[in-house]
Amino acid sequence: MNKLLKSSIAAGIIVFMGFSGMAQEVAGSSKLVSDDVLLWVLVGTIMLLGVVNVVLSGTIKGLSSDNEIWKVAKDRIKSKGAGVLIFLLMINGFTAQAQGGAAGSSFVMGDDLFYALITMIVLMLLLIYYQINVLRGLLKTIRGEEVVEANAIESWAAALTDVVPIEQEESIMFEHEHDGIRELDNNLPPWWLWGFYITIAFVPIYIAYYHFGSGPSSLDEYNMEMAEAAEAKAAYMAGLSNLIDETNVELDLSEAGLASGKKIFIDNCAACHGQSGEGGVGPNVTDEYWIHGGGVKEVFSTIKYGVPTKGMIPWEAQLSPSQMKDVTNYILSLKGSNPPGAKEPQGEIWNDESVDGTEAAPSVESPVETAPSEPIDKPKEATENQTAG
Repeated sequence: MNKLLKSSIAAGIIVFMGFSGMAQEVAGSSKLVSDDVLLWVLVGTIMLLGVVNVVLSGTIKGLSSDNEIWKVAKDRIKSKGAGVLIFLLMINGFTAQAQGGAAGSSFVMGDDLFYALITMIVLMLLLIYYQINVLRGLLKTIRGEEVVEANAIESWAAALTDVVPIEQEESIMFEHEHDGIRELDNNLPPWWLWGFYITIAFVPIYIAYYHFGSGPSSLDEYNMEMAEAAEAKAAYMAGLSNLIDETNVELDLSEAGLASGKKIFIDNCAACHGQSGEGGVGPNVTDEYWIHGGGVKEVFSTIKYGVPTKGMIPWEAQLSPSQMKDVTNYILSLKGSNPPGAKEPQGEIWNDESVDGTEAAPSVESPVETAPSEPIDKPKEATENQTAG
């Protein structure tokens, strides 16, 4: 037993040292309870439970001074204690890896480490419960009471449900009756009680982590989920490129889109509009004059439906909506490039806020009304009145 206790204490010290190496101060943190403080709280709880386990083991040893009783107690604890020792060493290895990965930066409590510590606390509580049962069995042995050894399934079933054997149900039966029916005063199942106790013990940890520590608030989780939804929507819409038309096309001057549009322009449009958009048979597309509108929607519509009366074919049968969008954006990016040999302006000046940041203005100035060169004849009645006066 001494050897087992010393091994458990040594393992606990090793684990504590491993965790303490990870508790680095978070500089300038505005949190009331930072991750390193939460880590110390969890590790402190584990160490406290470890002390309770050691005290229980010492109590069992003190009561079992008889060699035969001690042998029974040792056999019942040995396997459980060895399992806990192995678990402690595994947790220590995990924390050593986490410490190496977090070196040189502020400590942040990861989900894996947090749940590992919670799991360890639960296992320590289970070990305490197990040792209490061993202690109760020893007390019965010392008092001379018969201890019936049940098989593993029956033992765990009894421990989890606390069911009273049928032969002893009379001892827990209520005296009052209801229509000839009498009820049993069964205890609440231990598994339910321990679950309730664990939730109570978890409350301060939860409050410290989520309300005062670095745990995300409901608003933070909402914002993160909205950001994820926006990314998912963008990815989904990117796959729906065939839904682009002249009503929803938008200006996109990304490098990938312009590169694709340039290739399409050279392959299909340069024969009429020139290699650099300077114009040829077709108009110059690098100046601010447009015949059919120079906005992104207008240019897209012109490409899609063509201008058959001027010899420009509709391209919707040969180019996909995504390709027409790319070539539209490429054409608009040529504005002001002034290539050599540019064709004379055709059409009207087009100002579009989506391209140059200014609001759309009328393309043709309104004529200014001027005074007539000849005097306007006065009405006959007015002249007669003036003569009469």
